[in-house]
Amino acid sequence: MPAISVEIEQLCVNTIKFLAADAVERAKSGHPGAPMGSADMAFVLWAKFLHFDPADPAWVNRDRFVLSAGHASMLLYALLHLFGFDLPLDEIRRFRQWGSRTPGHPEHGITPGVEATTGPLGQGFGNGVGMALAQRMLQARFPRLGRLLDGKVYGIVSDGDLRDAVTKLAARSGTFFGTGTKVGQPTLIGVTVARPIARFIEESLEAPPGFEPGVEVLQTSALPLGDGALY
Repeated sequence: MPAISVEIEQLCVNTIKFLAADAVERAKSGHPGAPMGSADMAFVLWAKFLHFDPADPAWVNRDRFVLSAGHASMLLYALLHLFGFDLPLDEIRRFRQWGSRTPGHPEHGITPGVEATTGPLGQGFGNGVGMALAQRMLQARFPRLGRLLDGKVYGIVSDGDLRDAVTKLAARSGTFFGTGTKVGQPTLIGVTVARPIARFIEESLEAPPGFEPGVEVLQTSALPLGDGALY
């Protein structure tokens, strides 16, 4: 993305926040808090880290973004709209309406740019690990393609996702297969349902004998993650 001024960046962030608030208010249903709280971090991620082509959402070497916190779907729809995907403002106005391309939770195959159907806790995290594994398998089978197959997987993961057992199982799978998955420790979460979050992350990253860890914990002090995580 071309360099833009701080003023334009702030305008984009504010636009994401108000699109989320207005769409939820118009639908009389939905979750404005998570999109508004994550807008700054998500915009930085999309503008400065992700590689994608709005005109070709299925570009094979794109970076994937998975919104595991599916209830924050308006965050994703606002980003897709602002970054030029085929999601016009009229579809934002039809948020959560029958037949629209902006359902209450993201659905793959309905909205251009949505990589995975998410909503059930942990489902997006599991999808993300699976995508990373698929990428690693492609690289192993076609090593001569090199950087033509080096797309990354990013995501926003909620505290609810981390409370679900499927997230721990997916993290263990990522470790076992050495996907190079990165898990950002949430900054506002202290305890899961069963155990402290630090212990949950530590247990999830334990590798079987003979395997190198494939999941890397990011230090959240370097990123404005809020209540989400990158993987």
